[in-house]
Amino acid sequence: MNNVVLHKPASATRYIKPFSPSRAVDGSGYPTKRWLANVPCAMSVDLLETAWVDRWVVHHMGAVGWYDGNYNNNSFRIAGSLDGINWVNFDSVTGNTSASIDRHFVAQQVRFIRLEVTRGMNINPQLASIAELAVFEASPTSSFLSSLEISSGTLSPSFSSTEFTYTAEVAYDTSEIIVVPTSMDEGMITVDGVSVPSGSPSNPIQLQMGQNLITVEVTAKLGGGKNTYQLVLTRVPNLDLTS
Repeated sequence: MNNVVLHKPASATRYIKPFSPSRAVDGSGYPTKRWLANVPCAMSVDLLETAWVDRWVVHHMGAVGWYDGNYNNNSFRIAGSLDGINWVNFDSVTGNTSASIDRHFVAQQVRFIRLEVTRGMNINPQLASIAELAVFEASPTSSFLSSLEISSGTLSPSFSSTEFTYTAEVAYDTSEIIVVPTSMDEGMITVDGVSVPSGSPSNPIQLQMGQNLITVEVTAKLGGGKNTYQLVLTRVPNLDLTS
């Protein structure tokens, strides 16, 4: 997936010239192309648009030729924001000695990314040196159902995630039906335009005599993909003329 901070505008609470924060998102990987600052410090990156992210990578000086682990940063964290004012911490590392970290966190939608260093290089905790920061887009999630049930009648054909049209017959005395859709990957579901939590029953849907069309729409939590399932339910007329 894309590194969303690569070559994006970067700023910092402080830095030691000429080692500006933009050098830590230029993708170069050279020792001189780093962000250097007195601790505590933070660098922020404007993605210029919102994105879903779930992985961050930090290369310390050990990853660009300073192989002594003493030159790797000790404690730092990643945060994100939609407005650049209100921040949510996504993940943190303490007691680090590794030249690079590569970690995942729960997918988050952000416009701004902030890397904060609370304890710098092991050899000098008051000085932070970041060779490169990378933050990656989350993979799109599914917009399919994993199951679809109705309170009366039998779906035809049998349910399949990639089959989008079903029929069923219900008896004359069945005046309403409940649909229970379950999504993959926490997709958002509506039944006839009304939101329904995954795995939960819909509100009762009134059935007219003859054919009734019910639509179940699934929108992926990440990526915006969408699928629509159609149920054509036939309420069979009462043929017993003596009743």
